[in-house]
Amino acid sequence: MTLPIPPPLSDQDIIAHYTTLDACCEHIVPSGKIRFSPIARSNDPLENRKVILGAYHDENKGITTAKLQQEFSRIALHQTKILCFTDVQNSKKLDYCFNRPRMWAQYGDKHRGVALIFRKSEICKLVNAQFVNSYCNSISYANFPGLSPFIHKTDFRADSRSTMEDYVKSHVETLFFRKHPDWGAEFEFRSILINSTHTNYEFLDFGESLLGIVLGCETPDAYVEAVKSVSQVPIYKLNFSPMEGVMWPIQVRFA
Repeated sequence: MTLPIPPPLSDQDIIAHYTTLDACCEHIVPSGKIRFSPIARSNDPLENRKVILGAYHDENKGITTAKLQQEFSRIALHQTKILCFTDVQNSKKLDYCFNRPRMWAQYGDKHRGVALIFRKSEICKLVNAQFVNSYCNSISYANFPGLSPFIHKTDFRADSRSTMEDYVKSHVETLFFRKHPDWGAEFEFRSILINSTHTNYEFLDFGESLLGIVLGCETPDAYVEAVKSVSQVPIYKLNFSPMEGVMWPIQVRFA
């Protein structure tokens, strides 16, 4: 029989960001900042290759399909940044945000990395306070996601750049919060920034929202001290429970 999950890991208002030990100990935790990346670098081709459909163009006004697509790619792909987390699915069924094997395998350095545990409500407040044109929400999973809403004749004026910003902002849910059901096991919660600066990345100062650090079940014990040296939050190590078939967190105690 497994031990009870201790707070804050048992809370519903938490999200996990899976990453490597190097990113945790050398960048994220020491700096107190976590990175937004361009959605164009997403590993989902339905997101990193978005196209506009049914684009109206008027050669006389200088509005061409190619020009619209160029502006759309600039704003919706290269200047839209995302920060991804895993949400709690159902704690009663042991589906916590920090013990999902697929996430550890794909994003947590094959169970040798870490899951950073944040207070979800606090992350949303910080994102909205530090950035304009920011959005936080859970992903919905459906067939044929990511298809841009059809663009109609009345959507565009001669200034395609400013109008494209309005178009992207008015279709945020369809463009950025829907994914194919095959990604459903990620239970993704994401924050996005629309039309951010031209830099490759944006950084969120996460303040006191970091609640704990969970080490993967394959993370060598020798690295525990390295994690402790950069953070004052509780540290947990996952252990596999054959009875329940899940990975269970045990808090690391220090002398």
